[in-house]
Amino acid sequence: MNRKQTLTLMCALLMLIGQATLVSGQKGESKTPSLYERLGGSDKIGAIFDDVGPRMAADPLLAKFFQGQSPEALTSQRNRTVEFLCHETGGPCEYTGQPLKKAHGVLHINEAQWKAFLKHLGETLDHLKIGDKEKHDMLTLVGHFKSEVVEKK
Repeated sequence: MNRKQTLTLMCALLMLIGQATLVSGQKGESKTPSLYERLGGSDKIGAIFDDVGPRMAADPLLAKFFQGQSPEALTSQRNRTVEFLCHETGGPCEYTGQPLKKAHGVLHINEAQWKAFLKHLGETLDHLKIGDKEKHDMLTLVGHFKSEVVEKK
């Protein structure tokens, strides 16, 4: 075999190996569904907010954050929260609201209020029969934003 034939054979082998690698990679590829998908998409995230909001509004520790707000303001807050959670859970939404620190900084949220919120969120996830893994993942995700929401003393 001359040099040109050897080189041609090597190139052909490399191309075959490359194609085989691509095909086997596609077969073995199992895309793990995002938390957004596992929760049930925007509708389910909206249902979470629609359940947890009234729970928080009825809690003496949290009620002050809802009092005196117009229906339009509450709707806007809901929409921004759903957008944010959709985006953060891996959904197709783009968050158009303010950074969390700016949006929550004026509220002076303390540790007790944060814990009350988490309690209500957990109860909501249970009420809506969200799976244990998804509940854990949602609470973990939300927990990552504590430093941007709770005021440091």
